[in-house]
Amino acid sequence: MAAAALGTSGNSSKVISRALLLPKNNTEFLTNYSKLKTTIFGEKSDGVDLDFSSFIFINKDLSVLSLFRETVVTYFGTTIKVLDFEDPNKARIANTYIQLKHTNTKIIFKQNDFKDATMIINNVIYFNGKWKSTFNASHTKEKIHYKKNISYREKVMRQRLNLPYSNMDSMNANISELAFVDDDKYCLLLIIPYHDTDIKGVYRKFNHVSLKDIFGKLQSDVNKFGLRDIDLSLPSFRIKSSVLLNDPLNYFGIFDSFEPGLDNFRGITKEGIYISSVEQRAVIFCTESGVIAGAATIGLDCNYIPELEAEQPFIFYIVEKSTQTILFGGFYSKTGLDDTL
Repeated sequence: MAAAALGTSGNSSKVISRALLLPKNNTEFLTNYSKLKTTIFGEKSDGVDLDFSSFIFINKDLSVLSLFRETVVTYFGTTIKVLDFEDPNKARIANTYIQLKHTNTKIIFKQNDFKDATMIINNVIYFNGKWKSTFNASHTKEKIHYKKNISYREKVMRQRLNLPYSNMDSMNANISELAFVDDDKYCLLLIIPYHDTDIKGVYRKFNHVSLKDIFGKLQSDVNKFGLRDIDLSLPSFRIKSSVLLNDPLNYFGIFDSFEPGLDNFRGITKEGIYISSVEQRAVIFCTESGVIAGAATIGLDCNYIPELEAEQPFIFYIVEKSTQTILFGGFYSKTGLDDTL
């Protein structure tokens, strides 16, 4: 959406910039985006494989302005490919271009993705992080849960760890973080609702609680009490989701960009184009060795070893800590993923 925003003007530009919290000055935005991208993706790590690529696929009959091409290539590192959207092999060709840069990426596009389209903007992010302290597979046990006369099975990994840990009443949740083998550059942030607390109610707390507040609380408790001995129970899971983002973007006031005939993208092409859909697809694996993903205390008793059971529904984020940037996230429940962020 940020790349598309560069091609808008007038009210559409203002609405998208406000919804995405973009600076009014494009030069400032592009400079800061480039710095952020370098910070997050520029340094390689032994324990984390993280990669990001941007692609734009253009129908051969669409003429795209050279300034837009130059901007997205220079600042976003975008690969631009011209395809015949009527070619029956178009999806295979596009997937091949992506897999040349992301060998671990499976099929991204299907034939129907190109139906009635003239241009597709695509971002691919891949994360493979190894735990700093791996789980012993022999300790992973299958548990059966019962809810409303329906049984659910899940594999639960277990180990005792020294972790940052807090009871955060402003979130109605216990919070902790698991480190990857990367000198603590990235982490898996766990937000586990208090018992009898609705997970969506916890998520709504983000209206007035930020990631900065959460990490600040964790650090404050570490400074006071040190790392805590935690008996951690964490499900081993594989999650795949596909989320259409049109309605959420509408909620933030982005309507004009979805309307045909308004010519909102004159900064991209002189032809009349509009956004038909914005979709996010994600796959996340959480295992004994780490996480693979393809896409944020009162009364502590220092002698007590708490059990942090992430078997009830919980919120998780993979975070780049220095910038507090969320790379992946979602809700986990016993029936699978409620939503991916």
